[in-house]
Amino acid sequence: ESSGTTPLVVTFDSTTTSGNMIEVTVGFRQGDPGGTTFGATDNKSNTYNNASVPGTTTAFTRSVAKLYAKNITGGSSHAITVTPSATLTGNFFVIATEWSGLDTTAPLDKSANVTDTFSTNPSSGSSGTLSQADELVTGGVYVSQTPTVGSGFTLNTSVGAQTYAEYKVVAATPAVAAAWTAALDSWAACVATYLIAAAASGGFSELVDGGLVNAGLVNGGLAT
Repeated sequence: ESSGTTPLVVTFDSTTTSGNMIEVTVGFRQGDPGGTTFGATDNKSNTYNNASVPGTTTAFTRSVAKLYAKNITGGSSHAITVTPSATLTGNFFVIATEWSGLDTTAPLDKSANVTDTFSTNPSSGSSGTLSQADELVTGGVYVSQTPTVGSGFTLNTSVGAQTYAEYKVVAATPAVAAAWTAALDSWAACVATYLIAAAASGGFSELVDGGLVNAGLVNGGLAT
């Protein structure tokens, strides 16, 4: 974890594989006057784009964001540097995950983001109708209460007892949301969906810190 505008460096536990996708989830509280965005770079010269951005960025609001890099150049000691654009209120938290089997040209399909809501049971809101039946759905939440994942989701990991990531694979096009069960608290939640490549459709499996194919989580890194 890190605070202020100090860049945070996340290093993958295992060697990353060229052609895969990396997703970065960031949980944070906006500073004053707000409007903070995040950028990411890595030591393999990959390009990171926004996957899900907060809809409200006023001062001090709880927020969560996602970035991704498609069709990556991989390798050993793969390190990602995540940097906020402005001073924040308190720490920010980063989770990085690597996925195989996704579209290498334009993997991002849909996203949604809900910022700084005070209630039970966080939810990202609706993604809208998906573009194809086979997609990876990833969710993120920034909340102080310990949440449990939504129906059909699997927990990826968490960092700082503040930021959590979940995922599932769907085989139909109706809109999705990344939901969580948690006690009353302020929270922010987001969802992003990614196209599974045609060659991988119907063959999904998953493994943490392994060498999986077919749209599975193959690697993970946490802020240290």
